[in-house]
Amino acid sequence: MESVTSDPNSLFTEIEAVSKSSRPPEAKIEESKIKPASRNELIGAAVFVFGPMVVMFLARLIGGASFYVDLLSLGLMCLSFLGLIYAASALGSIFLSKRKKPKPVSWVAAGVLDRVMRADGDMPTEHAVLELLDGRRVTLKLRETVRDVAARGKSGWADIANGELRDFVVK
Repeated sequence: MESVTSDPNSLFTEIEAVSKSSRPPEAKIEESKIKPASRNELIGAAVFVFGPMVVMFLARLIGGASFYVDLLSLGLMCLSFLGLIYAASALGSIFLSKRKKPKPVSWVAAGVLDRVMRADGDMPTEHAVLELLDGRRVTLKLRETVRDVAARGKSGWADIANGELRDFVVK
């Protein structure tokens, strides 16, 4: 097997220099796109839950044991149940809006050797041939966001997942 560094098209020395002189970019933390419930929505949820219970208690106290009070109580119980669902949704939005998760990223030092068009499916897609720090050469599908950055002959840090070049940062 022939050494990668003896290949005239190899970017191995540049890739090695990038890996020694710089660090991979920090993992981006994805902010939650869910808005938390406002104060007025929480007050509305509390009124929506406890309001029908108070009216049901007053109807039983004033109306006694009649058929109309039973019908009113049944409707108010349904309204209170809907209020519980609304309150759970409002409290869930508060919990989910505070949750931040780091985007899983695995950076590797790489250099772009070439870019090729492939017709794997119905539409031709653009792929990049990368040389990795360990000497392997891989062909990866390019994302739209990376097409301008991953030019031929550039070296930097690549984020690779599922046969796709997700991100490329030139150093």
